[in-house]
Amino acid sequence: MTITEAEQNWKLSRNTIFGYIADGLIDKLSVENNQIILPNVPKPKKIKINCKRSSENIYRWILKACNDNEYINAKLMGIDENRFLSHIQQLEKEKYIVVKNHDSELSSNLDCQITPKGIKSLTSKSFKIALSPTIEFNMVKAL
Repeated sequence: MTITEAEQNWKLSRNTIFGYIADGLIDKLSVENNQIILPNVPKPKKIKINCKRSSENIYRWILKACNDNEYINAKLMGIDENRFLSHIQQLEKEKYIVVKNHDSELSSNLDCQITPKGIKSLTSKSFKIALSPTIEFNMVKAL
């Protein structure tokens, strides 16, 4: 996808897209014939710098991106890739999402699909994610 196509598909300005590229927020870019080619992904969901990176918020952001057909990765969220992956794995374990392709690297939500349980959790005021057999967080709606 070219920059012009991304502008149209994502409804973002050229400057915003170049900012995402300059900040390294979009994975798997390439250059062909002196033209930047972006991966064919949904609109990136960038999380504001001043938002708290709590586990509760990270779970909500991933679910919301899956529900809204937006692209999200660790860089867009401002977190470590291992932390992102552990949250994806936990959401799958608790059946909030389904990972469609376990063979691919889970560096984004592209291979994730939200389940009815995940959709319901976005409309409720709180929901529980079991982080271990003995510890649970009662998640308060962050978005």
